[in-house]
Amino acid sequence: MRAGIANGAIDTRTNGYVRGVLDGAHDWQIAGSSDYYRHVREDARRLWRPTPIPPPTPLQTLANTFFTDTSTAMRIAQMSAGPMAGGPQSAAATALDHAHPNSPMLQPRNTMSARAAATGRTVRAEIEVDQNERGEVVDARVAVPSGVDGFDDSAIAAVRRAAALQPAQTLRGGWRSRWEFEVRVSRDPYISALPSMPGESPTIGVTGEVETDGPDGPVAHWPGRPHVQRRVRVISSRVMDTRR
Repeated sequence: MRAGIANGAIDTRTNGYVRGVLDGAHDWQIAGSSDYYRHVREDARRLWRPTPIPPPTPLQTLANTFFTDTSTAMRIAQMSAGPMAGGPQSAAATALDHAHPNSPMLQPRNTMSARAAATGRTVRAEIEVDQNERGEVVDARVAVPSGVDGFDDSAIAAVRRAAALQPAQTLRGGWRSRWEFEVRVSRDPYISALPSMPGESPTIGVTGEVETDGPDGPVAHWPGRPHVQRRVRVISSRVMDTRR
């Protein structure tokens, strides 16, 4: 029991130390603000009601499958590779392929989730928010517009409501933060090229796939399935002088 208490105390101190280091490690954020902004972000994402963005139509999806331009095809192959897409792991995989062309290593091909993501549509807006020392929002404005009617206004409304829900705390000097609100819409292809073994041709056919590391957990993919993903994050924050 005594050892368990000691370990728990060590874990608490370690987590506190790591959080403190992370809070002060970046010049684009206010030291000690990560917990506060994390709660604002979670509430803003829950409250946000963005303008509906239609996914690609079935006809557009078929066109994306068979008539993808070269740059998009290269991006799809990179996305299919996941963490193997760059860095030393990618170099090691390439070297192994050249040294052992018949090795059982999966090659990046146009997987369903990668093709859907690369040929989808992304709408994003950046919102700048000023708060006084009591945490009240004194101004919120569009820094980078989305170009979609109602999208920017819904983002401003969400961050205002989320900030108002937070427990009272002192934001010394007043805080200015910049937020990104993003929606990505896509549709899974009806015919997908799966990864194949070296020396073999890609398998073409109607397929299913599960993306294990989606932003909200595992995501199932099947032919023609539409997807809508939303993201809210704070890009930067700094102290401002609200007395001016």
